[in-house]
Amino acid sequence: MRFAALNVSRALFSYYDTTGNAGVKLLWNFANTKLEAQLSSNGSSDNIADALGSKTDFAVDTWYHVAIVRDDSAGAYYVYVDGVLDITVSSASQ
Repeated sequence: MRFAALNVSRALFSYYDTTGNAGVKLLWNFANTKLEAQLSSNGSSDNIADALGSKTDFAVDTWYHVAIVRDDSAGAYYVYVDGVLDITVSSASQ
């Protein structure tokens, strides 16, 4: 991901199932200057989580590698930025 500007909140990534229900959304939360992960098992609410990351030193015109990982054995979701853990959500829901 690469930011052209940091002064507006926006969706960065969304995953929808075959019926159009949102499951995973990654957003830039301008008000908090952090990434935000919204996770849903039902597609109509963020019933698993709406979690903010901790990294706040993002810059314009800089590439970032972002990975969203579901670890079934740990029962958790992880968001990594440039290989560093930024968001952890514990949940058995998928």
